[in-house]
Amino acid sequence: MSYLKSDTDLKALFAMIAEGDKIAFKTLFELYKVKLYAVAFKWVKSAYDAEEITQDVFVGIWKSRAKLAAVADPCAYIYTTLYNQVNRYLK
Repeated sequence: MSYLKSDTDLKALFAMIAEGDKIAFKTLFELYKVKLYAVAFKWVKSAYDAEEITQDVFVGIWKSRAKLAAVADPCAYIYTTLYNQVNRYLK
């Protein structure tokens, strides 16, 4: 799965990650790392901190992977996780 054609594909990817599929997680990482980094950098104005925040987002997703199968909107979940990480950084 080199790219996702729809939200259904992203939900399926989340379901696979929920089952512990590391390849699915790597796919998610490859799909979103640049986008999330760009948003984080725009907010924090630091390349190092944006990279740390982006990594923290993915660590958080992996740690709470058991809950991912129940997520209704995976894209919103990813960006909400990013927002929460940036918010913690800025506080």
